[in-house]
Amino acid sequence: MRQAEPSFRKALLQKKNMRWAGFFGILVASAVVALIFFQLWVQGRFLPSWISWQECEQTLDLDNNRTTETLALHQRQLKISNNTTLLFQTDTSWFVSDVLVGDINHDNSQEIICLLWKRGSFGKSHPFWIKQDDINFSQHIFIWTMQEGHIQAIWQSSAIDFEIASISLNDKQQVCCTTADGRKSCWAWLSWGLVRIDTEDT
Repeated sequence: MRQAEPSFRKALLQKKNMRWAGFFGILVASAVVALIFFQLWVQGRFLPSWISWQECEQTLDLDNNRTTETLALHQRQLKISNNTTLLFQTDTSWFVSDVLVGDINHDNSQEIICLLWKRGSFGKSHPFWIKQDDINFSQHIFIWTMQEGHIQAIWQSSAIDFEIASISLNDKQQVCCTTADGRKSCWAWLSWGLVRIDTEDT
């Protein structure tokens, strides 16, 4: 019986090692799956299915200098170029669902209005009572203008607290929003940004 004890202990040790190996394998597999899901989440793969991702390409004179620029929205990224020179592109961590061009502040120059999704409710600046921005995706409206060949931000909203399915410009150059459930609202530029001026439920 004494001669059998080493074999028994060896078998018991092997069994324990197999259990630990199985546990470690499950742990590694779980970590890999979690990493894959995180990467897909960062890439915006889990954004709401009702989003209508628009694509377009326009040639226009954004700064009235008699030179045309090309504005292209493809694969959820916005790029603005002049001939072969890239003048501007949105951050790769932002996902643009639609873009409009119009003179919303009535300064005789075109503004670029983007409806986009990004992580965080704010940008680099946030209210003093907010200690840390969140990391969840939220909708925003960002507005840029072009001056002397440079694209400049003139207004960037914090997280929008209702779901915008589509945007358009009316004949008054106001931004009209339609929610995922069909509600409509109009927003006008008032010196510092967009302000809600009208609501129409449908």
